[in-house]
Amino acid sequence: MAILHWMPHSFKHKKHLIVYDPTNQTEFDNLLEYYVMNEAEAEAIGRSGYEHTLAHHMTTDRVSYILDNIESKLKLQPI
Repeated sequence: MAILHWMPHSFKHKKHLIVYDPTNQTEFDNLLEYYVMNEAEAEAIGRSGYEHTLAHHMTTDRVSYILDNIESKLKLQPI
């Protein structure tokens, strides 16, 4: 999954989601085993990611971000 760090309110590893290398099966297996054994931590990360998404990454947030950027660039153009 590509995480767009340039977007406002980016997701944070181990706070909103878990990032791993999809080509590394061993890493994935280890993370999966860890979070199965630490269910409360997995649930907290999932809940935090869900709440973060609702607060900052809905369609209206994306449209506002795009329009704000367009507006700021238009203001920089000489008339």
